[in-house]
Amino acid sequence: MEFIKRLFNCNINPSVAVTVKGSQYEKLANESVTVQKTLCGQLSGEQKKLLEELISIQDTLSMIVSEEYYSAGFRDGADMIIDVFTGKNHNLKEL
Repeated sequence: MEFIKRLFNCNINPSVAVTVKGSQYEKLANESVTVQKTLCGQLSGEQKKLLEELISIQDTLSMIVSEEYYSAGFRDGADMIIDVFTGKNHNLKEL
């Protein structure tokens, strides 16, 4: 029940995570920032706006896909639990 209480009180937020220092994710995130700053320094004002718009669109697409996969994972887990409780053997007798 503790999980349900935390969920009800909005104390569970999987999208807010602290990265592990030195992890591949942290390294790539830092590299991405560096590359973006370097690229922006070489672009005109209009090109910077286009780049920022592209990055924003890609971030939104990534968020949508992440939410869908997260929800699908819960549905798959629920389907598995339902199958455990209601599923029947078709070829073997129950023990």
